Amino acid sequence: MPDSSSSIPIVPQTHAGKVLSGVLELLARKHSVREFDIGAVSVALGKTASSFVDGHFGYRESLSRDWSYVLDVRRIGGKIGRFDLNFINSSAGESAPATELCEIDFEHVAAALKQAGYRQETNNGEHGQVVYEQFHRPDITVTVSTIGAAGAPPDKINHRCIQILTAQ
Repeated sequence: MPDSSSSIPIVPQTHAGKVLSGVLELLARKHSVREFDIGAVSVALGKTASSFVDGHFGYRESLSRDWSYVLDVRRIGGKIGRFDLNFINSSAGESAPATELCEIDFEHVAAALKQAGYRQETNNGEHGQVVYEQFHRPDITVTVSTIGAAGAPPDKINHRCIQILTAQ
């Protein structure tokens, strides 16, 4: 993976990478979650979003035999108010490695959001462990939760992949 501080953009090859790339484009170009209508989301992700009940829309798809994702845009009070992207471990038994989610990893996401004018805030829990990261810009807050790429070795444990990304 290229250094996240590099000016060379990543051209995603995996389905997860393409989803994250589209989401980052949307977060960079729009000034509020209210602008995340079905047309804007469909253009950013390169395919038409599905309409769900109560005006919600998005995607629910398998990425591989071990991972799937849900991208859901919800209306709150008649206006679009929440955008959720969740990568879900759908493997039978033990948790699958998240390496396929790491083509566009946390470091790249953080760099892209900062370049788009977001200010980063780290939220720590007990023993200083990162619980989640938030990125703020007027009228939009992005919350990111990560998962280690794999359970071993230590460099894979510490390689942070996006598991949940929410914008409000």
